[in-house]
Amino acid sequence: MNPIRLFFATLSRFFMSAVFIAGAVKNILDWHETEKSILTVLVEWQTYVDFSQSAHEILSFFIPWVSVLQLGATFVLLLGGLLLLLGSREKWAASLLLLVLIPATVLCHPFWWIEGPARDLQMVMFLKNLSLIGFLIHMLSSAPAAFKIGNRFDSSSFS
Repeated sequence: MNPIRLFFATLSRFFMSAVFIAGAVKNILDWHETEKSILTVLVEWQTYVDFSQSAHEILSFFIPWVSVLQLGATFVLLLGGLLLLLGSREKWAASLLLLVLIPATVLCHPFWWIEGPARDLQMVMFLKNLSLIGFLIHMLSSAPAAFKIGNRFDSSSFS
């Protein structure tokens, strides 16, 4: 592999995985605070969807399971981030990370219901997560060797 491509492949793996690994570590170090945040998000969503009894009931169902959801999300973020960093089972890593990132993006950054300066911040966070989702989808749809550090790239790997 071309040394320049190897450098950039390694650098991109490091940066992409850092987002997910740092999120998992933050969840672990601030366990109770993260748990409260998830609970707050679910309760806020109940007020947003007050017009829909079924949506309200679905959110109510998840409230007692916040600790389990947090444990699962933290495990998936850590495992997916490490697999991404190591260049092992990229499609598994991307799939796992999408399982957490898509609902987290919609639930945690509902800029469409927020007004004032907080709306802009939530929109930026939503769009940042969309870019991560786009990269993970790209990983799923790319040739297996496209993101492997140890494999030779051909020009079609970056199409």
